[in-house]
Amino acid sequence: VASLRASKHLLLGGPPGTGKTTLAEALCRAVVGSNYEVTTATADWTTFDTIGGYLPDAHGLKFVPGVALRSLRTAGWLVIDEVNRADIDKAFGPLFTVLSGGEGMAARTSVLPYTTSDGKPVTIKWAATPSDSEGTYAITPSWRLIGTLNISDKASLFRLSFAFLRRFAVIDVPLPSEDHYRALFTRWFEALGRENVEVFVS
Repeated sequence: VASLRASKHLLLGGPPGTGKTTLAEALCRAVVGSNYEVTTATADWTTFDTIGGYLPDAHGLKFVPGVALRSLRTAGWLVIDEVNRADIDKAFGPLFTVLSGGEGMAARTSVLPYTTSDGKPVTIKWAATPSDSEGTYAITPSWRLIGTLNISDKASLFRLSFAFLRRFAVIDVPLPSEDHYRALFTRWFEALGRENVEVFVS
C-alpha cells in the first residue's frame, strides 16, 4: 500500500501458491473496483501482445492496441501474472520510457511506429486524465501495473533487467509459516464440524 501511494508499480515475487495473484486482485478491487484486467505472460509474448500492432479489416490494416494500451484507454489497472515467463524487456520496450515517469513527467511521450486511420502517430504519454484521441494512450498518475514473479521454475523463466526492475517496487510474498498453516487448517476443520481437530492438524 505504501508503494502504491508512492506512485510505484508493483512486482510481487515468491514461490507458486503464496497468493500473489490473489493479493494483486485484492489491491485492484480495493482501489479501482472491477476496473482492472488480469492477463498471464507467456514465452511467446511480443510487443504485439502488450502494445499492439496492425490487423487487417475491411479497409486495409488497422492498429489494434495490446493488453497494456487497452488498460490505459480505460484507466483500469493491469495485473500481469507470471511476468517473467515472457521476455518482458522485448515485449515492453516502447513502454520503458513512460513507465519511469511520474511527477514532473507530464511532457514525457513515447511515439510508436504505428499510425491511426487518419495517419497520425500512435503515442503513449503522461496526462492527468485518459485520452479520448484515437491514437493517444495516456498514463495517468493513478494508473498502476502489478506483476507477479515466479521464483521457482528457473529453467523456463526469463531474467528481468535492472532497467525493468527499477521501475517497480519489488515485494516479497513468502510461504506462510507452519503456525499460519496450522491455524488455517484448524479453522477449516472446525467449520466442517469435525471433532478431534488435533488428530488432523498436528
